[in-house]
Amino acid sequence: MSTPPPNDQNPQNPQDPQNPGDGSYGYTNHQYGIDPERNREPAFFQALFDLSFKNFVTIKFARIIYVVGLVLIVLGWLIFTVAAFTQSAGGGLLALILGAVVAFFYILLFRLTLEFYVAMVRTAQNTTALVERMR
Repeated sequence: MSTPPPNDQNPQNPQDPQNPGDGSYGYTNHQYGIDPERNREPAFFQALFDLSFKNFVTIKFARIIYVVGLVLIVLGWLIFTVAAFTQSAGGGLLALILGAVVAFFYILLFRLTLEFYVAMVRTAQNTTALVERMR
C-alpha cells in the first residue's frame, strides 16, 4: 500500500484548502497583518517634502547621486591634469598618473559612503516594518 504524499509535495491538490496550488498555501497578506495599501511608497514630491521624515528618498536617488559623483570626480581630475600640462609636461604627467590614483581613492570613498547611507535607510525601513508588524 502506498500512502499519498504530504500536501507540501503535491501543490496541485485542489481538495486541500491550505494548499490551493497557486503557491499561496491558503494564506493572504491580511492574515499576517500586511496591508498592501499601507506599504505603497508615496510619490516622489510627497516623499521629498515629508516634514515628518517617515519616507526616505535616499535609495531612489543613490544611483543618480553616484553617477553625478563619478562625473564630478573624473571631471575634476581631467581639469587638474590639463591645468598641470599647461604649466609643464612633467607636472602634467605627474598629475595624470597620481591624479588617477587619487581619483580612484575618492571614487572608492564616495561609493563606501553612499553604501553606508543606503544601508542605514534600509535598516530603518526594515525596523519600521518589523515594529508595525508586531503591533
